[in-house]
Amino acid sequence: MRLIGLDLETTSKEPGARPVEIAAVEVTPGACLTLLDEHCDPGMPIPAQSTAIHGFEDADRFTAHGLQDAIEMLIAVLPPPEAGGFALVIHNAPYDCGVLTWAAAHCGVTLPDWPVICSLEVARKYRGPRGGNGLDRLCEEAGLERPGGGHRAYGDAWAAVEVFRRFPVDPVAALARPFSAWAAEWDGAYTRDFPEGFEALPDLVDLGGGLTFDYRDAKGNESSRTITPHGWAMRGGVLHFHGFCHKAQDARAFRADRVVAVLGSTL
Repeated sequence: MRLIGLDLETTSKEPGARPVEIAAVEVTPGACLTLLDEHCDPGMPIPAQSTAIHGFEDADRFTAHGLQDAIEMLIAVLPPPEAGGFALVIHNAPYDCGVLTWAAAHCGVTLPDWPVICSLEVARKYRGPRGGNGLDRLCEEAGLERPGGGHRAYGDAWAAVEVFRRFPVDPVAALARPFSAWAAEWDGAYTRDFPEGFEALPDLVDLGGGLTFDYRDAKGNESSRTITPHGWAMRGGVLHFHGFCHKAQDARAFRADRVVAVLGSTL
């Protein structure tokens, strides 16, 4: 079976994050064929917190492919699901599949339902579920040096396949599940249906604006917050949004149903 590693680097780790880099590599014993290795403009400012992880700065997006173009390029280089005889290998498939599905819906693109194997799920099966199954740890233990380094899409896509190959899986095909099934596990659907007061949220994300609101947390504590929004998604029928919170001086996630009042926005 052909194994194609897939990985994204993104604007955040929350539902509603967007890709800033996409890579797909076909890995065979002793060889690696690059199918795609592209930066992409997520259509919003790249947060400094994510830059610290993968190194892509906001200025980099202006010389990159648009998000829709990058997604369509990925579709073009991967085999169609009906071709059979292959699987995408993704470390933490719910996250990458969920992010890519959100981004495709945002761009009006329909993704094929490729067969996907999650190398993280396999690692947890053979090593136990309690930690130590991240790609950094697995590569270190296996003596794998990722081309381009860690937290870059190309190296992590390659490593997902190399790590997976080290587990005694047979038959390989039995582990594959549809792309859409993994995305559903992420629980972060795209929407343009916003409750009152949040209609400006997409523009605030795209343009790097600010949103000020009164918030009641899960313990009933109320506070006023001003954030630079970085994304949104529907989770369990409720709008969730996230961004850089100026009160906490860190990234935070919020639920729209716990917002007491939206006080204003700035662009």
